[in-house]
Amino acid sequence: MIGIVFGLGAAALQSLSYLFSRAFLRRSGQSPWILLVVAHAIMGLAALMLLPWAYVPGAHLNGAVAGWALSASGFYLAGQLAWFHALQHMDSSRVAPLLGAKILLLALLTVAGGGGWLSAAQWCAVLLAAGGVFVLNQTGGRLPARGLLAVAGAILGYSLSDLSIVRLVRATGLDNWRGAFFGAMLSYLVCGLALAPWLVRQRAARAPSTWRAALPFAVCWLLAMILLYACFASIGAVFGNIVQSMRGLFSIGLGVLLARLGWTDIERRSGTALIFKRLAGALAMTLAIALYFRG
Repeated sequence: MIGIVFGLGAAALQSLSYLFSRAFLRRSGQSPWILLVVAHAIMGLAALMLLPWAYVPGAHLNGAVAGWALSASGFYLAGQLAWFHALQHMDSSRVAPLLGAKILLLALLTVAGGGGWLSAAQWCAVLLAAGGVFVLNQTGGRLPARGLLAVAGAILGYSLSDLSIVRLVRATGLDNWRGAFFGAMLSYLVCGLALAPWLVRQRAARAPSTWRAALPFAVCWLLAMILLYACFASIGAVFGNIVQSMRGLFSIGLGVLLARLGWTDIERRSGTALIFKRLAGALAMTLAIALYFRG
């Protein structure tokens, strides 16, 4: 049950971070690449400072840990860049629930990788969650082709990263929470180091105003990832992503709130009928949580 709590916390923080990233892209005029570089510089510095507290005597520091940290970080960065491009073309309340398609891909990758066959109820939960994506995809008009391609790239990158996260936490030899914290700090230190050369090259990425604008996203995202690592370590990548589908509901709720407050530069207003259609798709994913847990 604690893994579900971790997953719901991560989903709420991710939904908030999506709005912060969209606000950065729309208001600063900077590219997704600048946000990727600056946000991960901030998170890399935070990971460097927290790593001494994250390390527990007895934690493994070997080739397996290093390999899975690189795998989790590399696939994640590829998915994150694709995700920022998607947010340039679509509202976060529209695009966030589409990540539910990742559930089906993860289930297939898990089975193909020898992770065990799912029960009938669990397969139904996977299909129900993925079906919610298609409901959401039928609302608000046709998706822009460039945005849809970016979402597909994000789904693939995130899926491979999620599977690597599970292996990384296990490779540390620590319990779920401590291993998740240690693994997350390792991964985001790697991300910060990997992107450091572009921080030096890009003048816009070094501007104090850019760092201030990227800070809310970076803080929310790093906290979400610590909880996400703990969630995946506790209940696995497939079930963890079914729980994560709640971010669709959170994103829709936040989007409606911001639009009503008049912040239409971040989130456009949606009609009542459209909101209820999106809620129906997101609720299908929520029901999948109970079905998978029962299975």
